[in-house]
Formats: sequence, C-alpha cells, structure tokens
Amino acid sequence: MAILDKTVKVPKALHELHGVEASAFDLLITYSTVLLVTALVLIEAGSYQLTATRFILLGALTMDLAGGVVSNFTKATNDYYSASPSKRYVFILLHVIQPCLLWWVFPNEGVVIAAVAIYTIAAMTLINLVRTHEKQRVLAAFLLVGGLSMLFLLPGRSPMLTLLLALFEVKLILAFPVRWK
Repeated sequence: MAILDKTVKVPKALHELHGVEASAFDLLITYSTVLLVTALVLIEAGSYQLTATRFILLGALTMDLAGGVVSNFTKATNDYYSASPSKRYVFILLHVIQPCLLWWVFPNEGVVIAAVAIYTIAAMTLINLVRTHEKQRVLAAFLLVGGLSMLFLLPGRSPMLTLLLALFEVKLILAFPVRWK
C-alpha cells in the first residue's frame, strides 16, 4: 500500500479543503466518507418531500460536512490553516452560512438549527482563541459533549437533520479549531 503513503500536490482551488500537499490515504478516506454519507443521506431524503433544489442543496451540504469532518483532522489541512490565522477566521465566518442553508432545506426545524449553530460557532471561536494544543483538545471534547447532548435532547428534529448537525458540531468543534500537532 505504498501508493497511499505518497503525497499529492493539491490544486490551488482545493487548498482550503486539503491544504497544499495531502497524502493519497487522506484524500481516499475523505472522498470515501463524502460518497458514503452523501449516498446514505440522499437515499433517506427520497422519503422527504423536497424540491429538486432542496435535494441538490442537501447533497452539497452533506458532502461538505462529511468530507470536512475527515479533512479537518488531516495534517495537510491543519498545516494550511495553522499558517494563516486570518484564513481560520474566514473559515469560521463561512460556516455561518451552512445553518442558514439547512434552515432553508428544513424550514420547520429552525429553532433546533439556530440553537445548535449558535452554540457550535461560539464553541469553535472559543477553542480557536486557546493557544495551548493540549487545552484545546480537552476544551473541544468538553464542548462537543455539551453540544451533542443539547442536539439529542432538543425536541423536534428529523434523524437526517440530527446527523447533519452532529457532523456540523464534530467538524467545527473538534476537527477544525483544534491544532492537532
């Protein structure tokens, strides 16, 4: 499996997703996750009365969330964002948009989406401010447990939305803000 140990130069347009150079293994696992989770969500979405636009948007959001969880744990992505604090804050700001889009796809579940999004973005920002890597990890674990507990105890959400919000929390509380060095 030496081929999976090889490093791949990532096209500039994908640096925010995978860094400048990523291992073939990391890319394979990231895109396998994207395909698997997106397929499962879209199969489940067939039983929801979604318009074609909402269905496509749901697929795109799922791809970003599922792939982002794995990608944000990789060395290449961590190195890319560690090199530029301003890019870290742009990343945080861009993830305010995802809950808005989820709310559009699931208009009856806005309260749960808003509560989880506000908690998650506040937690991510707090973790990002902590400079000690070991403290980041422990704080992130604490905040993730709190966020997942809130998610599962809040009323009125579909299983598919619960999955997407759990991925949102893992991606933005544990995977992205923690510097895994």
